[in-house]
Amino acid sequence: MLLDSWVELFEQRESQTHCIVEGRIPVQALLDSSEYCEAVFTTNLAQLNLGAPPHDTVPYQTITKQQASTLLGFQFHRGHIAVAQKPTLSFQEWWQNSAGICSGGVRDPQLIVIIPELADPGNLGTIIRNSRALGAEAILCGTSGTSPYNAKAIRAAAGATFQIPIFVSTELQQDIEWLAQRSQIIAAALSPDACAPEEISLTPPVSLMLGREDTGLDSCWLDYADALTKIPMQHSFDSLNVASSSAILLYEMHKALSNIPLSNPV
Repeated sequence: MLLDSWVELFEQRESQTHCIVEGRIPVQALLDSSEYCEAVFTTNLAQLNLGAPPHDTVPYQTITKQQASTLLGFQFHRGHIAVAQKPTLSFQEWWQNSAGICSGGVRDPQLIVIIPELADPGNLGTIIRNSRALGAEAILCGTSGTSPYNAKAIRAAAGATFQIPIFVSTELQQDIEWLAQRSQIIAAALSPDACAPEEISLTPPVSLMLGREDTGLDSCWLDYADALTKIPMQHSFDSLNVASSSAILLYEMHKALSNIPLSNPV
């Protein structure tokens, strides 16, 4: 049976090449994306769009709620589980392929999010969701923090994991060095030198770099920043949760970039 082929992955929850996707919205987003869906397991087939091309070629199996709970090791009520193959394209390959074909004109990607390391998968998933909703075109992550393909991160992203390119770089420093030559890097940092986002003059393409929850960005990453930004606080608070901060900073940057004409419009 189809299920027997993936028992080991269910035990691991994530491998180097595949991950488990839980819930109707993330599973449907996977089916609707360009990423390859290897298999679907569902307790209610009618809730998923599996009857028409290209979804009709995806292998699927109907399972019971008890089978789903046994597979996942907890009481599962979301009804749908999928096996997804992780993307293999590198960040630099994606950038070079994307340049000149982005919607709105001939240009490089305009807004990238860089996340060297985060500890909490819920925060990472929320940042992925914010990035998709607020105009970012790709996310570049490192390997030392939590994985964007962690099941909790996928749930928190609410389908956005399969709607925005995400790259987990094993050579993050090299990729950021490469990106620094092509993009203005703005780092979020609690520093006296940091400015409110609206005070920074943006020159697209722009990359927003976010630090880990407890210590922020290490100096090795801050060295690549062209400017530092922070969100002004009131009532003696010094900072917001990194996911909340990402929403505010992305909104401000996308708004500012939207008012800058393309250098080479079609």
